[in-house]
Amino acid sequence: MKNYFFLSALAVLATSCATQDGTLSESEVEAFVIKHITSQVGFENAIEPYKSGLSSESVYFHPNMDEPANANLDNVSPEWFYEDSITVDVLELNVNGPVASAMGIIHFHNFSFSNDRYFHGTVVKHGDGFRWHRWFHVDGGMLAKNGFEVTSEVEGAEDLCYSMLYHTAQGDVDKASAISDSLLEMDPSMAMAGYGNMWKAWFMGDGDEWNRLAAQGVAQADDEDPAIAYLLKSLSTEFGDRLQNAQMAHSLAPDSPITQINLAWVLMSADAMDEAKIVLDQATKRWSAIGGTFNLLGYWYMDKNDMEKALDCFNMYVRLAPDVANAYDSRGDYYVKMGDTAAAKENFLKAIELSSIVKSSQEKLDKLEEES
Repeated sequence: MKNYFFLSALAVLATSCATQDGTLSESEVEAFVIKHITSQVGFENAIEPYKSGLSSESVYFHPNMDEPANANLDNVSPEWFYEDSITVDVLELNVNGPVASAMGIIHFHNFSFSNDRYFHGTVVKHGDGFRWHRWFHVDGGMLAKNGFEVTSEVEGAEDLCYSMLYHTAQGDVDKASAISDSLLEMDPSMAMAGYGNMWKAWFMGDGDEWNRLAAQGVAQADDEDPAIAYLLKSLSTEFGDRLQNAQMAHSLAPDSPITQINLAWVLMSADAMDEAKIVLDQATKRWSAIGGTFNLLGYWYMDKNDMEKALDCFNMYVRLAPDVANAYDSRGDYYVKMGDTAAAKENFLKAIELSSIVKSSQEKLDKLEEES
């Protein structure tokens, strides 16, 4: 459930909890903590167990929030609970009268992948059971803020640009290009404004438009974060060594998933596959809710003929981005290589249903139809 910023909070045992009634049992609290966390799997089946351990008075916080907030139990989506399984290690549990403080590590398991979340919260009595009173958590992608900063004097343009970057990382070219169109109207001077449309050009096989937008972005990047200029330069040989520029972009913004995914992609393009694998392994651990990392890793495993791991990657991509055409296009490529024509067609048809931009899906489907 990593793409939902779950519950979080400071473990404050004083005034906010002093009025709670009930004497807590350490073993019962530990059982509640483990059960509540591990039951958050199974999509719809997880909603009621999840809500049962919370109330509108539960407060959560994580490093990407400006301030703590109360849980909104009217806005719980089954899509938050997509993991295959969850395990938890309770590392420390202290009971102080009617309040218990718990901290530990949550392990999320999907296919052959796993990643961790560190948590610390307080538990109080709630009817015949317990609930979280405070919750705080940290994932790997929250540990530092040394990414690149987009700037604009137009209100709302910066937030919109970050949204576009998220959708490009997910491979969602339809949403990314739509936002890119809006940004080019709002503030065409932003160096990254055309980035979403660059990927539209890529998926449509329009190399001239790709190079035009790259050059336009580089020309506007003088007053932007230096990492942005190197990132854009890494997208075309017109600006020197692509790999050197990608490495510079990532060294200047090491906490950006965009520069990390881009570096892996450029490394694979340069046939530096061993180095790409190191970057991708780090990326899938740190940015475990971003499908683009698993997409590239899937192609890496296909190149090495490790088809079992490749399928895990593409299935994970579909799980994280079920409405993104590229996820199905990539899985279709896997089934083509496996010789499973029916499954390949099914995935390409799904990609075509979701997007008219990913032209390769139609081309691949047409080729399969001709050969069958």
